[in-house]
Amino acid sequence: MALASRPIQGIGRIWADGNLLRGAAGDLKAQGQLRIYTGEYDQPADPYIKQVEGEALCPAFRGLAYAMFQDLDLGDFYNRVPTLTFEVFADDGTLSVQSILEGAVEEFDADLPLPGIDGFPAKARSTKP
Repeated sequence: MALASRPIQGIGRIWADGNLLRGAAGDLKAQGQLRIYTGEYDQPADPYIKQVEGEALCPAFRGLAYAMFQDLDLGDFYNRVPTLTFEVFADDGTLSVQSILEGAVEEFDADLPLPGIDGFPAKARSTKP
């Protein structure tokens, strides 16, 4: 589950269909595993994805913060993937050209602020009038 298109500091609680799935202490309320990737530019590939896709074809999704659920018990959700809501912790939202290029380009001088770009909501919009 993609969380942010830039690095984050971490996540707190998670709700599934409005019910608490992961508490503030990091305890998962359903059987299964959860791995959080904060979107750093050197983050490793997820071991399960690597096992399924093979090391040569496995993306590490660097620069993308995401949550990986493995063997999550969906019995409480009518055996379907529930609607998930995440509490995401990030920096102050100051975004600059330099912060975007950091890790991707070795030498640059581009400390140009990008005001008004705080991120994008993860809420889907209806295309119906």
